[in-house]
Order: sequence, then C-alpha cells, then structure tokens
Amino acid sequence: MYKSIKLISLLTGMTLLSACAVQSATQVKTFTNASSDLVIETQDLMNELDDSTIDRKLYLLATDENKISSSLSIEDLQKIRGIYSTPQGQKAPVMKALSALYQYSESLGMLSTAMLREDIDQAAQNLYGSFNSMGTQYQKLTRKSLQRNEKALGVITTLIDGIGVVIVEQKRRKAIKEIVINSDPYVALLADAIYDKIGQNIDVLKLNYRQILNERIVSFRKRALKMKIETRVKKLRELKMETDYLDSIDAIYATAKQAVLALKKAHAVLRDTVSQDKFSSAQLSQAIGDINSLKKHMKSFSRAL
Repeated sequence: MYKSIKLISLLTGMTLLSACAVQSATQVKTFTNASSDLVIETQDLMNELDDSTIDRKLYLLATDENKISSSLSIEDLQKIRGIYSTPQGQKAPVMKALSALYQYSESLGMLSTAMLREDIDQAAQNLYGSFNSMGTQYQKLTRKSLQRNEKALGVITTLIDGIGVVIVEQKRRKAIKEIVINSDPYVALLADAIYDKIGQNIDVLKLNYRQILNERIVSFRKRALKMKIETRVKKLRELKMETDYLDSIDAIYATAKQAVLALKKAHAVLRDTVSQDKFSSAQLSQAIGDINSLKKHMKSFSRAL
C-alpha cells in the first residue's frame, strides 16, 4: 500500500513537472515557430523576386535579335541570375543571413521543448552553429566584425550542460534566459544589416521591369488589330496584371524589410520578458501576433507573384 502511494506521488510529481515544462515553454516555442515561419516567408518572397528577375532578363535576351541569331553563348546564359544570387550562382549573404536567424530560432524552440538529453545536445549544437553563421554573414553584409562574447557563450554552455539527463525545467529556463539576453545584440545587428541590404536593388529591378513591360506593350500594339477581340482583352488583362506588379514592387520590398524589423522587435520583447524571469507576457503575445499578421501579408504577395 505504501509503495503504491509512493508510486502515485512520483507519477503525479512527474506529471506536474511535465505540465510545468510545457506551460513555461509554450510562448517561447510559439515565438520561435512564428519567427521561423516569417523568415521562410521572407526567403520565399525573395526567391520569387529572383525568379521574376531571371524571367525578365530572359525576355530582354529574347528581344535581342542579333544576339539570338548570331552570338548567343553559354556564358550569356550563365550571367543571368537573380538579384539575391552571387556571381557564382550561390545564395547571396542576405539570404544566408536570414538562414542564420532561422537556425537560431529553430534551435531555441527545440531547446525550449526538448524532453530527451540528446535533443538538448542537438539544440545546443545548432545554436552554436547559428552564432557562427550570424557572425559570418554579418561580416559579409557590412564588412565589419561581429564580436562574440566568449565568456557569455561559456556560461551558456555550462547552463545547457547543467540541464541534466533528466530534464530539470528550472535549469532549462535559466539557460534559455541567458541565451536570449546574450543573443539579442547579435540578432538586432544582423536584422539591421539585412534590412539595409534587402532594398538595395529595388531601383534596378523596377527599371528593368518597366523596360520589359514597355517592350510587351509595343509588341501588343503591333499585333493588336489582327487579334480577335477576346484575345485582345485577354492580352490587355495580362498587361494590366504586369502593371499592377510594377506598382506593387515598392510595397513588396517594404513588407520584407518590415518583417525583418518585426523579428528584431519581437526578440527584444522576448529578451525583456525572460529578463524578468517570465516566459510569457501580453507584450510578447502582441509581438507574436504582429509576426503572424506579417506572415499572412507576405503569403498574399507570394501568391500574387
């Protein structure tokens, strides 16, 4: 009977500990999920812009009759790439910087809910990788060095190691607190660097697109009177959609930049929250809501593209 009571008490304690773990991690995990999703949406939107840029460059090449008929080469095609690609065809630093923020967010989320020691270790490994990547991409974006606080990283390592084989929630919370507080300056600096770089090609993009749209309008004018009225209306509808896209480029870039600032702001709110030894707050809920709202907005842009 006594053993049964002890077993029931032990199971009840484990259940309460598990419930406490889930409760304390819930808003941190919600934050990391929202942040990761927003980064993915931002990258997808930039990839869409890259694809549309490549299509426009191919169209301009197609209208160059001398090039097409006499001197088109492999090198000409190799030169055609998106605005977020490097000359080697790799993803540009701005895209890799977003990936570093994604890796950080995913790792923090994994740490906040991991129930096994191997998952804790994997989250820690991914976190350290994200710190290195943030530093590397910041340097590529700004030509400045992002100095890591090695002492703080040492403290974080000790705290993560101290969580234990059997997950101790209090120690997990302490580790998350130190990670968020010490990571916030790097997240903020990298977000600012991404913000500055996102729109640097917007004027070139709009000029190229306007040139192509004018070419299409000229082509339409030459053939319009030979078309059936239904075909003419269809082509005009397509040109109207192209014009709408041209008008929306500024808004697309502004939203992408706004998304990066929202991530920076939300992480600062998370920092303020955990600094008070809290893992949820009305302010954090609002920041997460803002991120999710932006995510939906960016999805609508992606569908339009």
